[in-house]
Amino acid sequence: MNKKRWLAVGVALVLLVISLAVPKYTPEMDAKSQLSSLKDLALGMGTITENVIEAGDPGSRILVMELSGTISSGGSSATGGYDHEFMLEQLDKVLEDESIQGILFLVDTPGGGVYESAEIRDKFLKIKDERNIPVYVQMLGMAASGGYYVSADATKIYATQETITGSIGVISTTYDITGLLDKYGVIVNNYTSGNMKAMGSPFEHASEEEKAIWQELINETYDRFVSIVAGGRNIPEETVRILADGRIYTANQALNNGLIDEIAFTEKTLEDLKNENGLEMAEVFSYHKDTRPEFFNFLNLVKSKVEGSSDLFQLKELMENYKNMPAPMYLYGGK
Repeated sequence: MNKKRWLAVGVALVLLVISLAVPKYTPEMDAKSQLSSLKDLALGMGTITENVIEAGDPGSRILVMELSGTISSGGSSATGGYDHEFMLEQLDKVLEDESIQGILFLVDTPGGGVYESAEIRDKFLKIKDERNIPVYVQMLGMAASGGYYVSADATKIYATQETITGSIGVISTTYDITGLLDKYGVIVNNYTSGNMKAMGSPFEHASEEEKAIWQELINETYDRFVSIVAGGRNIPEETVRILADGRIYTANQALNNGLIDEIAFTEKTLEDLKNENGLEMAEVFSYHKDTRPEFFNFLNLVKSKVEGSSDLFQLKELMENYKNMPAPMYLYGGK
């Protein structure tokens, strides 16, 4: 045979071997392959890894943490929002890792939930009691209300000239949609075990007694906030109450009122943290949470298809939102 025929025979043999080695395709195999791929994507989600920012002594390290966005338990890193679980996980790691000798806490938030803010503060207090390491706060664009709440106990607080802070106080919003219901002829019947059980319901007017009860709850939460600021900043409580009427402050105003220690950018804050605590040679690092965004993009696509197919979804979403309110908030811009 000539060369061309030998070449053709060789190619045919190679194709035969490949066809025998590869299993016959079936739709079931395709489904299994997709499930396997999804499983591979899901595995490793939530894994926390370290990212070295500045090389240094691995036995004496500074952790850089960032709180960005509204403080709530509903978001996640996968969707690009604030991840409350990740925040708490990082603080737990500080308690376990004795190589961490200092924390640079970057804060950029209008505040958020009373409960979630208290959780963060409680973790920092535990670190203060058990580890006694310095925590320097760097306020970024905004560190208001709950953002100030979680910062108040820090070793030192820094802000930039552009920072908005303050808004020390509590807000809670209720809705009265009785006029809207009347307009469309909708009647809502509430069956309760007591006359205050439906307090805060948007389906009826709030009585004066209900308003008084709600205000008492707000005042108690506010008193705790004032006490925390007074203790953390070593300011008389009477002075804090004057400052804590809910207003926001510029960095200069906050400095003049003792709410922050210095006006500077992050580089200066980190330098001070090192020099003032014998951490000049420290490694600087941060934690990173692997969220596999491509996996969540797939789930969000499926979710949107399911939700879009139901006319009842909007009603369901409305009722779910209603279940989560009203509640006291350490939040700026609530009106």
